[in-house]
Amino acid sequence: MERLTPQIVFTFSLLGFLPVIGIFALAGNKAGEILTDPHKYFELVRNPSPMDFFWMIAGNLGDAVGYYLIILPIAVALLRQAQSPLGRASAWLIGLYGVNGAFWAIVSAVALPIAASRSASDWQTATTICQNIGWGIIGNLLGSLGWLAMGMSLFSRYRWFAVFSIVLGLLYFCSGQIAKSFMPKWLGTVGIGFYLVFQLIVWNPWAAWIVAMP
Repeated sequence: MERLTPQIVFTFSLLGFLPVIGIFALAGNKAGEILTDPHKYFELVRNPSPMDFFWMIAGNLGDAVGYYLIILPIAVALLRQAQSPLGRASAWLIGLYGVNGAFWAIVSAVALPIAASRSASDWQTATTICQNIGWGIIGNLLGSLGWLAMGMSLFSRYRWFAVFSIVLGLLYFCSGQIAKSFMPKWLGTVGIGFYLVFQLIVWNPWAAWIVAMP
């Protein structure tokens, strides 16, 4: 982590905004609705133009870097510095969250443009597998449990970072597929908004600063 400074982490994390920028570029005032229900995106990208292809590929690759790949070295450093079994478990969970998320982002960068060129059923299959299951269930559980465990394990050493990690874990869980089955829709929307912004510009660089401390 000597070369992966908080400034570098923050810079690469900004790539995570590419999918949001792409959705707003294509959907305009319907972007929020599409963020909560990606199946509706198909009507906007049916018979995709070169710009549609660009945003689907660039958005997912930016997602892979900004949200997922950038936290892998942080997870490794947290694992090395962990002082308890809970701390080690949290680092593993965050690392697996990063691997899982990056995998589905790269798959989406390939599968979604192909599905958009074919049919609504192909699009629904691709978004269900990648977004609802890959991110919405598997990734959501790994990430929310990882942040909750990390917050509890670091509470005595880095209290405010720990509190922020716990809040991020709770709100991230609220945005997942499991929580949607029993929680109010507005809470999931708040969770998505909080996670989309504050993992990138707050948690990622803050975590890099924590692990770089002597």
